[in-house]
Amino acid sequence: MRNGSKYSRAATTAIFAVMLSLLLPCSCRDYRVGRRMKAMMENPIVIPERLSTAWRDTVITGSVALCHPLLVIHVDSSYCSTCVIPKLNRYSPLYAQSLSEGTFRLAVIVSSPHGEARHICHQVGLHHFDFPVYVDLENEFDLLNPSIPSDRRFHSFLTDSLGRPRLIGDPTASEHLMKIFNEVLKSEDKTK
Repeated sequence: MRNGSKYSRAATTAIFAVMLSLLLPCSCRDYRVGRRMKAMMENPIVIPERLSTAWRDTVITGSVALCHPLLVIHVDSSYCSTCVIPKLNRYSPLYAQSLSEGTFRLAVIVSSPHGEARHICHQVGLHHFDFPVYVDLENEFDLLNPSIPSDRRFHSFLTDSLGRPRLIGDPTASEHLMKIFNEVLKSEDKTK
């Protein structure tokens, strides 16, 4: 380097090392997220057969046959159900879209903590949603789908007709995700 240069070689190297040390954890985290996403997308999603269906003020317990493609919104048993259930109304437009387009079905699945299934069904009934909410009575969803990470960002996804996740993310979270969701639906419809 020339004399009079603003930074010495040692200072430049130190700055580069600090920047690299700040960026490396981000890239490692992104790599791990990418690996988990890939593993999840390789495995078909299994929906428990025995679910309670809470819809408006009615609760029906029995076998449920949900056909793919599905937009799954999974509220696992670690969530505060009393906090989350009132916010489920934001999926009403997606339910309306599923009915009008017929290209997917909405499956909002709430897994109940041990002994709280009745309470969750009651909470859902209080809100009179215009779409069915499925209550996982035995908390089977997680057991049947070990490829889904515990990270809540992975708990909303669109499956293809074979049940494999095609898109991971909640379309109601942003306009960008909603746009991607609709693009994936169109591409799936073209492959049929």
